[in-house]
Amino acid sequence: MPYALKLFITTNGVLAAQYFSELKSINPDGINLSLDTLLNERFRHITHRNGFNQLERFLKDILNSKIPLKINTVIQPGVNEDEITSIAGLAKDHPIEVRFIERMPFNGNPDNNSIFYSGKEIEDQLRTHFLLIKKEEFPENSTSQIYQIKGFQGVIGIISGYSRTFCSSCNKIRVSTQGLVKTCLYAKPTLNLKLLLRSSYTDGQIKTAIINVVNARYKDGIVAERQNGQKIYNSMSVIGG
Repeated sequence: MPYALKLFITTNGVLAAQYFSELKSINPDGINLSLDTLLNERFRHITHRNGFNQLERFLKDILNSKIPLKINTVIQPGVNEDEITSIAGLAKDHPIEVRFIERMPFNGNPDNNSIFYSGKEIEDQLRTHFLLIKKEEFPENSTSQIYQIKGFQGVIGIISGYSRTFCSSCNKIRVSTQGLVKTCLYAKPTLNLKLLLRSSYTDGQIKTAIINVVNARYKDGIVAERQNGQKIYNSMSVIGG
């Protein structure tokens, strides 16, 4: 039986706000919203743009709709770690998933990767304010450890992408803007998919090539980074995510 295709939209909500009616009409299976702060001035500091009002309107529209929502919040010490509890509070009255994410090194700047706030620190801070109940240890193919808070309709997730605690359950591959396949963010590209597609390879041969690189993926991101011989700092927009 073939897999059913699902449509998920990832956005920061700034430009999408004006198209919410159209977006709602296509009935997506879910929206992933990047939201690193609930404060106007801090939003301007983080994004270097004025767009908080649009983001706020978009968030309210989603919460008032029945579209499944996941909020992705990257935590940076000295920037927004003081908002962890307030952002988590969005899940109190709404059946959404608020996911806190460790800051990854993939920003294209090797000189700006020393700031780190771990998933354990995020969990500890949440526990000082809420009664956290850990759900199953990494649901199948999930990169997020899920927690329930008593009295909350929604759930809280912690994605420890820098600590790499979820590698055993990750089944993701990425295709870069150059058509290169990566089986791990910390690994070098292992397949030039663009070259295969533009050559005389059959669908079966391309399928076999993809299966082979997936089967040869490293045990985890720590091993992948070690095998590289050097750290990878490419921007996520280049990596394909």
